[in-house]
Amino acid sequence: MKKDIRSIKRLTRKYFHSLNIKTLEKTLEELNVFNDLINSGKELKSVLCSPLFDMKDKETAVNVFKERLGFSEVTEKFLKQLIFRSAVTLLPDVINSLTNVYLEAKNMVRAVVLSPVNIESASKERLKKSLSGILEKEVDLNYSIDPTLIGGIVVKAGSMMFDSSLKGQLRLLRDEMLKERMN
Repeated sequence: MKKDIRSIKRLTRKYFHSLNIKTLEKTLEELNVFNDLINSGKELKSVLCSPLFDMKDKETAVNVFKERLGFSEVTEKFLKQLIFRSAVTLLPDVINSLTNVYLEAKNMVRAVVLSPVNIESASKERLKKSLSGILEKEVDLNYSIDPTLIGGIVVKAGSMMFDSSLKGQLRLLRDEMLKERMN
């Protein structure tokens, strides 16, 4: 499974790296729509994933959605590649990988902010500005509430993590005390 995800990510990068930013953005939107369709009804997922349906039936299903929803040829070809590789179930991973390609192309980074309570909009704006300065990229922030943090925030941006939560500080204190005890 891990190998499949890696090969699909490679395919995604190879397939979409040559596209301009507008085409990339449109394709990402179309793949999200298609993913929502797959998740909303079992019928489409069973047609695309079941070995009972041959490749021609699966391609016909994609063609119907292309015509009805106006999907681009790029999206159609890519979906057919996923079907050919029996990797339709990896579409969420593909979308995530494609989003990363898109963000890279726009010199952006996606960050997740965890806090024990809802953050006010003024604080959100200051946080976004600060992170943009530190990371030297535009930041797309997603917020999530985690009451176990007690206080403070945790920010995960790419491979970096900034932890200024009370929970994190208590964990550091505990680790220091255990370290002292062992010496």
